Amino acid sequence: MGIFSGCLLASDIDGTLMTEGKVPARNLEAIQRFQQEGGLFTIATGRSTKAVLPVFDFIRCNCPAIVYNGGMIYDYEAQQILYERALSSADKRLCAELVPSFPQVGIEVHSGSRVYLLNRSAESDWHEAYERITPTCTTVEAILDQPWNKVFFALDREETFDDILRLAEPKLRESGTSYIVKTYATDRGSTHYACEQMPAGVNKGTALPELARLTGAEPGHVFAIGDYYNDVELLAAADVSAVPVESPEALKRDADFICGSCAVGAVADFIEYIESKL
Repeated sequence: MGIFSGCLLASDIDGTLMTEGKVPARNLEAIQRFQQEGGLFTIATGRSTKAVLPVFDFIRCNCPAIVYNGGMIYDYEAQQILYERALSSADKRLCAELVPSFPQVGIEVHSGSRVYLLNRSAESDWHEAYERITPTCTTVEAILDQPWNKVFFALDREETFDDILRLAEPKLRESGTSYIVKTYATDRGSTHYACEQMPAGVNKGTALPELARLTGAEPGHVFAIGDYYNDVELLAAADVSAVPVESPEALKRDADFICGSCAVGAVADFIEYIESKL
């Protein structure tokens, strides 16, 4: 038994656990100690199962991970899907309408461990390199029979998110089977914006209680940290939540603890906070 026995800590990746493609040394040291003292540490990310692998160059999860923004819980040790949700046929038809309307936007379909590229762009090229994924170029029609966990839009500029939402919103309201959420990552001093089409009712927050049940985390000992709008539900679902100081004000207002910046070790700050409250 250790100090953190019974604790489950889920962390977002980009802008929370790591920045500029690296995990701060303070985070690495704190996570290692958290695990050694009995805590379960994992990630809760929009990334696909394969795109999480670069993070394991730095740190390993010692329990299953939340991927696809909550669309899947994946056990990397057993290489097994424990929970999964996918987009509907109506969502696939909406994607088919969006592809020709935004030729400047890189569009990927993520399906299990596979990634399909519908539109190539400079931003999708960056995304492939950043997450170390190798997509297969294809069309919507060719993959209609595959399960789609999410559609990823690598935006040419931040404002394109509003353009996509304006075109998609009537269809989203009509079908009610999916939604589109904005996200980003920072690399070499540049911010890269994206948005993702997800199944309705699926987010990191819906997956966290399921993960807590699967891992046997103690009631009141489920912790989460994230930095952006796709982390809102994750933070709300945790018993105690935290955000890095550079997070949007809306997230900071609702968080239980505000850490230092991602670059200096926000996750380490949170682990120290958790220990002070146990």
